[in-house]
Amino acid sequence: MCGICGFYGFENKALLKEMNNKISHRGPDQEGYFSDKNISLAIRRLSIIDLSETGRQPIHNEDESIWVVFNGEIYNFKETKALLEKKEHKFYSHTDTEVIVHAYEEWGIDCLKYFNGMFAFALWDNTKKQLFIARDRLGVKPLHYYWDKEKFIFASEIKSILEDRSIERRINKEALKEFIALEYIPAPYTIFENIYKLKPGHYLILKNKELTIQKYWNLERKENKDYTEQDWIDSTKELLEDSIQKRMIADVPLGAFLSGGIDSSTVVAMMSKLSENPIKTFSIGFTETSYDESKAARIIAEKFHTEHHEKIIEAKEILQLFDTVIPSMDEPFGDLSIFPTYIVSKFARTKVKVSLSGDGGDELFGGYDWYLAQSLARKYSKIPFNSLINPIINRIPQSKKSKGLINYSKRFIEGIEKDENLAHLRWMSNFKPEAIQTLLNTKEKAFSTIQEYPKKTLNDSMYIDIKTYLPDDILTKVDRTSMLISLEAREPLLDYRLVEHAMSMPSQFKIKNFTKKYILKKAMRNILPKEIINKRKQGFTIPMKHWMRGELKGMLQEKLSPENLKDSSLFNEAYVQKILQEHFTKRKDNQRHIWSILSTVLWYENYIKNSSSH
Repeated sequence: MCGICGFYGFENKALLKEMNNKISHRGPDQEGYFSDKNISLAIRRLSIIDLSETGRQPIHNEDESIWVVFNGEIYNFKETKALLEKKEHKFYSHTDTEVIVHAYEEWGIDCLKYFNGMFAFALWDNTKKQLFIARDRLGVKPLHYYWDKEKFIFASEIKSILEDRSIERRINKEALKEFIALEYIPAPYTIFENIYKLKPGHYLILKNKELTIQKYWNLERKENKDYTEQDWIDSTKELLEDSIQKRMIADVPLGAFLSGGIDSSTVVAMMSKLSENPIKTFSIGFTETSYDESKAARIIAEKFHTEHHEKIIEAKEILQLFDTVIPSMDEPFGDLSIFPTYIVSKFARTKVKVSLSGDGGDELFGGYDWYLAQSLARKYSKIPFNSLINPIINRIPQSKKSKGLINYSKRFIEGIEKDENLAHLRWMSNFKPEAIQTLLNTKEKAFSTIQEYPKKTLNDSMYIDIKTYLPDDILTKVDRTSMLISLEAREPLLDYRLVEHAMSMPSQFKIKNFTKKYILKKAMRNILPKEIINKRKQGFTIPMKHWMRGELKGMLQEKLSPENLKDSSLFNEAYVQKILQEHFTKRKDNQRHIWSILSTVLWYENYIKNSSSH
């Protein structure tokens, strides 16, 4: 796990050093450089496999005509290395990085088909004078680049690219609209003009100042009708175990995040089965009981005899993290679970250097409430007088709990009242389209690129999430927060074989009789305790709606005051005050709306207003 950066077509060793220093948190163990008049590559390394000097990057082939910098892990590198050695390739290290070099020598661009892992790498072929950059199939590892048809710069994080002071920090207004709608910015866009994200499952070739981007992996949605329910149970369990075993390879201490939900519990259960020693597990909790999952985490820890570590957090601790966590994202970011994710990562880093998580289980097996809402919406629309029910539910005060029947009902009605053509976006989106226009002072129609995806079936909705929400929200959050404190986070549920397997599974095996994650629960029914199998999904969130009315209220009034908002001219000041007052007086739960606006304002202060300090 590392941070990489570089540029093409010019030489500037001072800039390369500054770019690399900017992402030193991603790799505090080593730094490395390669440059000539055509290419400059740099790496900050977090040593996980082959801790010796031979593992130092950049890594090259025998005649030093090919060089690579690599962020991530190739979990099947030993098998691939053995295959290459049979073809008489000579290795000088024990790293997975060197496998990339020789695989490219042997198979060219097709080397990507051989890799099972999370990765972003940049490979320079001096013979062809060609730069080859690729990102893993699911987008676990990030890759950003600047391109204005003349200058090309790439890096793991945007902040590294911005070390080139000649790059203008212009806001991409279309990306801002996407963010307000979704709470994240979908690839290939970023909040900055001319800076892009390489999409998951894609590679980039730059040669003679000609840039080409191609997809190398396509996630099919063709359902397998031949498998019985037991076939799906057995094959899912087998793939889960193999994926987790592959991600337990490390030359450093390893542990797992444990929330108490079925996904992380599944990972911990199988890790315990595969390990001779107790697994180190880490969880956090809250004093507000409806948000707290620490009790469920303890049940799993006791069941599988883990070396468990637990931490309870309060509002003041979150407030203290604003100046640390928010700038680390480089863009506005609306997912409030960024804070507990950072806290549990920092907590785990005191004991381990690698931690496995359960991310991806909801997208693969049907765990989100909005999947259930989609199927319920069709039935609800047929109920007589349903239009009379909506305003009654809307008038019921918001519950103090994290979720519960009242909050579920209000969120469901909120989605129902949105345009039916939005389909999947009805429950995913933050603001209604007309509200986005009001907030941004624009008459242009608010349109999300996500609407371009097919969305007829439940598997279509999961496909959308795997392609957008998963890499651009969930995995972005985990990567930035874990790497901020130099912890490698691994995602065993996102082994591409398991993802392909899940996408071929008919939807009736994912949600059955209102039971979400039906097959996963069946697969784990004799392994996990019943109270975990039957536990309602809680989500890794925080009591922000309460804190915004209490400990954080003063900060909100200051940062979102009309005077402060005029600074950026991004938002309708009067409309923001309306949103705030509705929340403060408990007329509405506007925490998501408020956080999206606040996140943008804080980003603006860090990256535009005070950009001279970066």
